[in-house]
Order: sequence, then structure tokens, then C-alpha cells
Amino acid sequence: MKATLVLTFLVVSAVGLKGQVKLAETFNKAILEEESQHNLDAAVADYQRVVAAFDEERKTAAAALFRLAECQRKLHHDDQAKAAYERIVREFPDQGSAAEQSRTILAATYKVTAAPPAQAVFAASPQTREARQRYRQALQESVALAQSNQARIEGQVRAGVMGQDAAAEAKERTLKLQRELAAFDMGVMPDK
Repeated sequence: MKATLVLTFLVVSAVGLKGQVKLAETFNKAILEEESQHNLDAAVADYQRVVAAFDEERKTAAAALFRLAECQRKLHHDDQAKAAYERIVREFPDQGSAAEQSRTILAATYKVTAAPPAQAVFAASPQTREARQRYRQALQESVALAQSNQARIEGQVRAGVMGQDAAAEAKERTLKLQRELAAFDMGVMPDK
């Protein structure tokens, strides 16, 4: 039985690692499309795939943690169950029914009032905080690149090499990225 469990864990870990590698490859491909090939539509599609995969992983992790909490509760391992429900409320407040059910169970079964979702949004795991930092850094780099590109195009417009439309498009791209960064800093994932 233990051998089967270990084998299952290894297979699941390998599949998860393969998925993470594919996600990193997609992210790197998007950066290349955006910065080197200037294929923004393809970059947007790839970035959206990365964000969607991240969202799906969060949904799966929250569901697994909730099921774990339920098993612990049914086994009368109250400390472990309570800790798992509290973790859901703290780290996954955006995961609808798992977070709401956890708050309800904490209040009804354990007489614990969990923090409301608005207070818990940024109380995330170290991995989530690290991912948010990387995402913010990528946004900052995109803003800097767009500003540099805008300045280059504006210089070409002044020299008469390019038309005003190119300068307007470059400025709009810079402003869009600056809005995305501001939205991200406010805790809102920008829509693409």
C-alpha cells in the first residue's frame, strides 16, 4: 500500500512539474513575442493562458485543501481541520464556495469568526507573494520598454520619419501598461 502511495505521489509530482515547465515556456514565449517580435496579439494570448493556468491551479488547490479539511473534521482531528479551514479563508478568499463554506464551518463548528475576504486577499502563501512580485516586475519592465519605445518613435516623428499615428499608438501602449500596473497594485488583475 505504501509503495502504491509513493508511486502515485511521484507520478502526480512529475505531471505537476511538467505543467510548471510548460507554463514557464509559455510565459517566456510571450515575452519573446512581445519584446522581440512585437507580436502583441500572440503575446496577449500566451499571457492569458499563463494567468488562466495559475487561476485554475488556485481553484484546484483550494478545493483539495477544503476536502482535506473535511476529512480531518470527519476524523475528529479538530486542530488540523480548523487550521485547514482557516488557511482557505486566509489564502484563498477569492475561491467562492470553498472560502464561504470554510467560514461557515469555522463559525458553526469551531466558534471562530474568520477574517472577511477583503482583509484576507493579500495574506497569501510565500509562493503566491513571489509570483505576484515576478508579475509586478514583468509589468514594470513592460512599462519601461514601452516608454523607451515611445520616446524612440516620438524622435522619429520629430525627424519626419514616422507619422503622428505611430506616436499616438506608442503613447496608448505605454498608458495601457501603466494602468495595468496601477490596477495590479490595487489588487485587481487587469483584463486584457
